[in-house]
Formats: sequence, C-alpha cells, structure tokens
Amino acid sequence: MDRTKIQFDFAVSESSGDTYLDEIEKLGGKVFVIPFGEVSYKSVVKMVNMLLKKREYSFIHYHAISIWGVALTVAHRHGVKIITHSHATYFSDGFMKSIRNRIFTLNIKLYSDKLAAVSPEAGRTLFGKQQYIYIYIYQM
Repeated sequence: MDRTKIQFDFAVSESSGDTYLDEIEKLGGKVFVIPFGEVSYKSVVKMVNMLLKKREYSFIHYHAISIWGVALTVAHRHGVKIITHSHATYFSDGFMKSIRNRIFTLNIKLYSDKLAAVSPEAGRTLFGKQQYIYIYIYQM
C-alpha cells in the first residue's frame, strides 16, 4: 500500500486493553480518543464534526455496532463516503442490548456507500437483503 496516498486515522473510545497506538503512529496514522466514561452521543458527534472540519477524509470505515454509528450521519452531512464492515452474526447476547444495537444500525442502510462483511452470515445479519461485498479472510 502506498502510504503517501493512503493514511488511516482512528477515532476511538479509550480502552484499558491492548491498543495498536504505537503501530498506527509508526505507519503515519493518528488516533483520536474520547476518554473512558465520557463517550456519549454528544461527544461522538462533537469529535467527528471536529475531525471532518479540520482534516480531509475521503472515506470513513465503520465496523462496530455501537454509539459510534452516529459518525455515519455526521460523515454523510460532510459529504464523506462511508464504508460499513460487518463482523457480527448477532446484535448482542442480551435482549435489551440487541434492541439498542439495532437502533444504532438504522443509519447504515441510509448512509453507507459500500457494505462489506467477513462472512455471508455477518452480511445478512447487518445488511439484510442489501448488496454487500464478502471479504474472505484466510486463516491458517
């Protein structure tokens, strides 16, 4: 990949687990973090608006069913293309979280320009009958 033409930046929630911060920065990317406990609809909208006003992005790539889905609406308003990537074959292991996550995904069908999935099951779960690209991942 030509790193003079493509750069990946990340907008994330602070995590206590393993991060790839050093690797991302070594490859020229930047990581923008909302501190743990401060993640809300309002804070995500504020961060994504700030990033899209300050930096030029051709695409955003969304691959989590979470409150971060509001980024799709913000990106759409800024004219940024959206790639949504499904990994999940179910919305949650709990009933209430499943309902919440279905709500978080409503704007995927409205605003995504490209849809991709790691399996046919993941594609059907998130995208229903919409056309998506199945990206086969070979595992040894």
